[in-house]
Amino acid sequence: MIAIEKYKTYECHDYHFKNFIQLTREEKIVVLNWRNSPDVRKWMYNRDEIDLESHLNFIKGLKERDDKYYWLVFDNMNQPIGVFNVVNIDKENDIAETGTYAKPKNFLDSFNFAKEYLYFYFEVLGFTNMYSVSDAQNENILMYTRFWGIEYNRTITEKNNDEVITYNVCDRYTREDYKKNANQTIRDFIKYIRTNKS
Repeated sequence: MIAIEKYKTYECHDYHFKNFIQLTREEKIVVLNWRNSPDVRKWMYNRDEIDLESHLNFIKGLKERDDKYYWLVFDNMNQPIGVFNVVNIDKENDIAETGTYAKPKNFLDSFNFAKEYLYFYFEVLGFTNMYSVSDAQNENILMYTRFWGIEYNRTITEKNNDEVITYNVCDRYTREDYKKNANQTIRDFIKYIRTNKS
């Protein structure tokens, strides 16, 4: 059963998920700076830099939405490590599109962040299915998602301004798929990377 509370900060293990609409102005600016970082922005649907006013208006608009939720994720030291979002929620079919980005240049936290947001999505929010879309050139995210058992079954091509971009699409990743991989460790991931280097 899907249950999302906008004004609740969710705690999962040693992490917590703070909804964008609860963020302080300083935290909103941190998120914007990450989003506008070249390392993050180059993988977004919209690759333009976002100005502060647009960013604040977007967050304000989330208060009225029930089809999309964004969280800033904090680690066990209460440091922000990434953003996780759920959009295009289809309650009838118990599925939504997930999106995420980690704090730029923060590799070690990225593994734990990925593990935790999957737990949050399936075990806390209560979804049983998810789908995701990733830029086909983003080798880091492709490595992470495949490690967690997320398989891409098709591609789509879209024009983004003057650039043609190919996206990999995973149409369905289930709670059962997640549970098969939920006990993976950072050592397993490092071994996986070494084994699957191109």
